[in-house]
Amino acid sequence: MSRMDPDRLAGILIMTGAVIGLVSTTVTLWTVCAVMGWLAFVLVLVFGVYVFRKRPEARLLAAATLWFAPLEAVSSAEIIWLAGYISLEGVRVWASAALIGTALTLVGGFVRLLRGPTPAQPDPELGFAGNAARRTR
Repeated sequence: MSRMDPDRLAGILIMTGAVIGLVSTTVTLWTVCAVMGWLAFVLVLVFGVYVFRKRPEARLLAAATLWFAPLEAVSSAEIIWLAGYISLEGVRVWASAALIGTALTLVGGFVRLLRGPTPAQPDPELGFAGNAARRTR
């Protein structure tokens, strides 16, 4: 049984949460709050792609995910409140799905931050000098 790389797992969780949030927020895209949540989910999706690809800045972007995910939750909570005030039950369900997406992005961000910094990986053929040689080609 093989273990999944924590960076890949964090990226998958962040991207899955962002996609769930994007879909559910797009359905409720009739308020200013939804636009704020949609933009936050788009940014988090981009952050998730960078975390998944094991970029050097992945740790910083995982921390940024922890900043933008509460913005998503605030916008979803406001949509739930407005939908309850206007009696739109379907919108409340979709906004609740966005909260699930927010929870997934938060878990993914914490998984990446708790892993710690990624050490430099040498090229198996050329060693540490191979990374610099590859950039000059």
